Amino acid sequence: MTKETRSQFYLTVASSMVNYKCYPSAKDCKNVADAIVQKYAFLKPSVGTPTGAIIQSLVNCFKELRRKKATNI
Repeated sequence: MTKETRSQFYLTVASSMVNYKCYPSAKDCKNVADAIVQKYAFLKPSVGTPTGAIIQSLVNCFKELRRKKATNI
């Protein structure tokens, strides 16, 4: 999977989560990251914790989505 495709995947997941909570908890992110690793094992990073990079990517996507929302108001 290319870097752009992976980024788009995380952005899509994050935007779906934002529909329920604009500020999801760490537990929410961990649960989603665990589900991603279970369903799509090839997304598991080769270094670090299996979900650490995914959680950080989701957090960054949330920040990006909130910035976009704030500038559109």
